[in-house]
Amino acid sequence: MSKISQILSVRSDKSIKLHKLLACDGGTLEEEKIHVISHAHLDHFDPNKVLNTYKKEGVVIMSDLTRKLLSYQNITLDPNFGCLKILNMNEKYHFEDLTLRLLDNNHILGSCQVEVYSDNGISTGYSGDFNSEIIEFIDVDYLVIDSTYSGRVSNNREWNYEEAYDKLINLVIEKLNQGPVNLVADSGLLQEIISKAKISEKEEYIIGKKEMSHFSKIYDEMGFEQPEVVDKLSYEGQELLRNDSYLWIGNHLSDWPMSEPRGTTIIVKNFSPRNLDSIHTLKENRYRVSLTSHAIEGEIFRYIENVDPKIVITDSSRNNKGAIDLSKNIRSKLKIESYPSDAI
Repeated sequence: MSKISQILSVRSDKSIKLHKLLACDGGTLEEEKIHVISHAHLDHFDPNKVLNTYKKEGVVIMSDLTRKLLSYQNITLDPNFGCLKILNMNEKYHFEDLTLRLLDNNHILGSCQVEVYSDNGISTGYSGDFNSEIIEFIDVDYLVIDSTYSGRVSNNREWNYEEAYDKLINLVIEKLNQGPVNLVADSGLLQEIISKAKISEKEEYIIGKKEMSHFSKIYDEMGFEQPEVVDKLSYEGQELLRNDSYLWIGNHLSDWPMSEPRGTTIIVKNFSPRNLDSIHTLKENRYRVSLTSHAIEGEIFRYIENVDPKIVITDSSRNNKGAIDLSKNIRSKLKIESYPSDAI
């Protein structure tokens, strides 16, 4: 496995090394000149690490939608900045002995798979955080894959994704008619839910932090209709709070200033294939909904089959147990050589 670690690796700062000159997300080492950002979620983007790449006159590469979603950050992301390269999906970028290509992975707007070819014939890739219904797949021999979910398949789940989405939309609308609603989900999925629920037809303003407001503006520009997101201390936010009728959005319950948010709280997190129902009542006026913007169950294996790698490395840096379990499942179900990144 020492040979594999010379080709690629996953480091403790969550960076994915795919070439001696290139790493994704996390940060880059001194000799690494190319820094690829796979998408705009902040567990994959560290502005200080990006600044370090700028300082050594390296090149930071991302899609334009990722740049737009991150432009609220306090760091230069001007497309004309010399150390920033905006790459279109399927466009090739050449640097010394490597050729880089980004392909959409349907996780959030602008998110991508990363494909790297070296002149010595070695091909490496990173799935990024990926979802199902990908149109085009990277073509590599060595694949690093996201391990958010282990690929475990449920034998007792009696609902599908579309039914879960419909139940969630109905729940949001029903509870909004009764009083305040607090909606917790990852950015991107959050905006898709708001768009599908047609909240902008019912509410001119909703409450959320700066990141929520920015993501919603970009999603609205891309056709996912959104109401305006205002800060809780703004005039509009205070009016909503006084009237005790509002939708408040966030990524975590810690985004709320009170220990127990008022009204109904809906947490769209922690998909479990073993759930008999897609919506669980945790306690009075608090629900957990099993929806995710990550690939699950058989979708993970179909992704790997389409990439058709010789070796799969599962990402231990974000989910150590999931990486171990997924690697075992890949070896068992697909008969492909696989290791968690901590083991190489």
